[in-house]
Amino acid sequence: MGNRRLEIYSEFYRAITADLFLFLNILGFTPTKQQAQLCALVQTRSPRIAVKSGQGPGKSTIAGLIVAWRLLRHRGARTVVCAPTMRQAKDVWLKELKKQLNRSCVPKSLRKVFKFTGTGVGLYQHSPSDWGAILVPATSSEASQGQHDVNLDVVFEEASGIPREIAEQFEGTLKNPNALFLKIGNPN
Repeated sequence: MGNRRLEIYSEFYRAITADLFLFLNILGFTPTKQQAQLCALVQTRSPRIAVKSGQGPGKSTIAGLIVAWRLLRHRGARTVVCAPTMRQAKDVWLKELKKQLNRSCVPKSLRKVFKFTGTGVGLYQHSPSDWGAILVPATSSEASQGQHDVNLDVVFEEASGIPREIAEQFEGTLKNPNALFLKIGNPN
């Protein structure tokens, strides 16, 4: 890549990692009013966010795109996506993220950044546990132990179905000012 092309790419990369709304625009994704409110909270670095709404408004969709954006921001960043069952994490959260990032309107160069596995998504050919998002079932507190990282984010998919002791385990690891704890679910 020539110096000018590399410079342009670097400017583009800095721009999309600085602005969540620009990132969504590049993906061809227009958030609903509620999704935009969540994005504004994330953009202002609110460390703990809970989202409750009924089925169908796109909570999992926007949560996945927020995770993708946050992973791009820091080399080696990690996200733990915890759901009541592995099936929920795979068939809802991961499937929706893959669908959004593989749409034809997403620039090919950006699509190639994300490498999907059966239990997560890695960036730039890294495994999800090295740089990416890993899926963890909330079936036991042991599954959530040992998750530490300077840029660790945690997403609870269907948060009402996740035992309190698992949430408490993550609270201690999320003391870093860059951390995000996003709980999404139905109003139970």
